[in-house]
Amino acid sequence: MRRNAKGSRNLLVIASAALALSVPSMMVPSWAQELESDALLDSNETWISCTMENSPCPESPTITSVTGEVDSVTVSWSWGHDLVIPENITEIVVRVEPVNVNSQGIERDIPRSNTSARIEGLNSGSDYTISVLGAAGVRLGAPSVVEEATLDEPSTGFPVVDAAMAKPQVTEGDVERIIVTLNDEASAESQAKDISADLPVAGVKVEDTQSLGAGNALINLTDAVSDADAAIIIDDLSTDPRVKAVEVDGRVRATAFPSDPPNDPYWT
Repeated sequence: MRRNAKGSRNLLVIASAALALSVPSMMVPSWAQELESDALLDSNETWISCTMENSPCPESPTITSVTGEVDSVTVSWSWGHDLVIPENITEIVVRVEPVNVNSQGIERDIPRSNTSARIEGLNSGSDYTISVLGAAGVRLGAPSVVEEATLDEPSTGFPVVDAAMAKPQVTEGDVERIIVTLNDEASAESQAKDISADLPVAGVKVEDTQSLGAGNALINLTDAVSDADAAIIIDDLSTDPRVKAVEVDGRVRATAFPSDPPNDPYWT
């Protein structure tokens, strides 16, 4: 009887073990339920995520800096003041996941001795969360801190130059007024004001404009400029299709008088 009872007991134990293999997942330990194949790009591992029941958890380093560029991010980390890597750590896992859940993230497995990594292949102008986790075999620790980074927009490849800095600086001279002849005689004053709104020389502006009639307008400058600067301004104004002609408003003075009298009989 004892032998049979013992045999029966053994059969029951075997039956129970077989049953445990086919029971629903609720009877499997919680840490085993978290065994998952990561959906991140370049993930070659299947991790067991750390929970309170899966103790002790692998330790994770602390992120010290994150630098976002156009299509990449550089992240650095540290193991604390003593800088000692825990013996059970086999590698470091860096995850870069987009804030926009419709995009796909990237995961990299980094050698345990490294303290930084550059993750490429990201989308410019996008927001990402970055986490660094310690791994012990297939067990993955929780990140000590999660950082966010916004990548730069792509550059045009040309330096940004202030338009005012690109203009030559004005040189003091004698030219204070410029006359513009317009193709359309109507509203000559307002046309001249619009045409001369942005002069090609820095340090001088248009003080006001006046209509002279017959499609002519006078442009008064805030400061007197040199002949060279006046030539630059005239060349620039001449490129406007509304302009027929441009010239300096110079005063004409007699510099000489003939010594012999004129032969005009009406001259006195």
